[in-house]
Amino acid sequence: MESVTAARLKNVIGEVLNQVQFRGERVTLTRKGQPAAAIIPIADLRLLEELEDRLDVEEIERILADESDEWVSLEQAERELGV
Repeated sequence: MESVTAARLKNVIGEVLNQVQFRGERVTLTRKGQPAAAIIPIADLRLLEELEDRLDVEEIERILADESDEWVSLEQAERELGV
């Protein structure tokens, strides 16, 4: 994975986008020598979002299956939290 400083990115944004879009590469952006962000192909982003959605569903199913949890209404929770 290539790394580009935030300052240099201003001058090479078109080249970086070509690397990501057409070659499927991932580029790490650094600031003050530390990784700060990444530019990834849109297909990678869609896969990441799909994985997050699946993990959310699994967590919801796990919570709903736990019969030991006590459920309260939204109104009751708001009263208890003073909202």
